[in-house]
Amino acid sequence: MFCSYEGNRKYDVKTKKYSVGTEWISIMMVNDTNRLLDEMSVEDHLLETHFPFWAELWPSALALARYIWDNVNFQGERVLELGCGLGLVGIVARKKQAKILMTDYNDDALMFAKCNAIKNKCVRKPHRRQRLTEDIQFRRMDWQHPNLDNQKFKYILASDIIYEEQNWVPIVNIFNAHLEEHGEAMLAEPNRPNAQRFFEILQHRGFSLIQIPKTVLLSGRVSYVSIYRIQRKFA
Repeated sequence: MFCSYEGNRKYDVKTKKYSVGTEWISIMMVNDTNRLLDEMSVEDHLLETHFPFWAELWPSALALARYIWDNVNFQGERVLELGCGLGLVGIVARKKQAKILMTDYNDDALMFAKCNAIKNKCVRKPHRRQRLTEDIQFRRMDWQHPNLDNQKFKYILASDIIYEEQNWVPIVNIFNAHLEEHGEAMLAEPNRPNAQRFFEILQHRGFSLIQIPKTVLLSGRVSYVSIYRIQRKFA
């Protein structure tokens, strides 16, 4: 699977570097997301799934990436990311030895994530050509109809994905169906008032959680994010 940087033809792009632990991660992104919104059709504005949320880096993604770097070594375990966007979290997970499947509903998000994985050397180089390793993969996925068959993962990662109530039950269903018995989900959330109801659903479905507050400085603005570590309850 090669990165042809098709995004440079379709979008005006820029690259920024973000400090994560001892590394700087380069992320290619859309230069002007406001322009994307202006160019959307009236029909697209009526559809939540057509909004280009993937096109910029959000504080929750940076908070989760840094938390993973400082606290987790996946040691070759299988990891699923929901809503990978530009790919920062999945790239950091791979650098921490995850076998990562990065998923998103938007094809362009997956293209950017793949290009960013190559930029940050999650690659091998057979015959002088860059190719993604088998330990980092990409898949288009609709949370309402996840195409994961019976796959199980030791970890599920997600950042800022519970802003719409219609997604809460599908996301909990994915946790329930695709986490290993003693697996763990790590979810970053920017403390939206309505998010508490999502966590109540999780607890009702037999999960426990630990909330870890984080502060992130991004683009000159301070954001307060919570990292949730989520596991099944055992008697």
